[in-house]
Amino acid sequence: MRILLESEDSRPIGQVVLLLDLWEAKMMRDLMKGLVEDFEKKEDQWSGEHVHIIDKDCSHEVEICIFNPNNLEGLDEDTPKIIKGDY
Repeated sequence: MRILLESEDSRPIGQVVLLLDLWEAKMMRDLMKGLVEDFEKKEDQWSGEHVHIIDKDCSHEVEICIFNPNNLEGLDEDTPKIIKGDY
């Protein structure tokens, strides 16, 4: 797992706390279930499959991405470096 602080210097962080209401938690569960199932079905399992979890008023967002360490195609230029620990 890598947790990235989206900023100009895009650096990994070690811990995050998500405070979700029931609606947001169910949305996360359902989107994650679909994301994992879709990723497992793909033969090449390229990196970059992702979902956006957004709160009711669209003021907060979490993006969750599944990556395949053996196939980092589909990711932006900096993300493979973060996955490999080269940041």
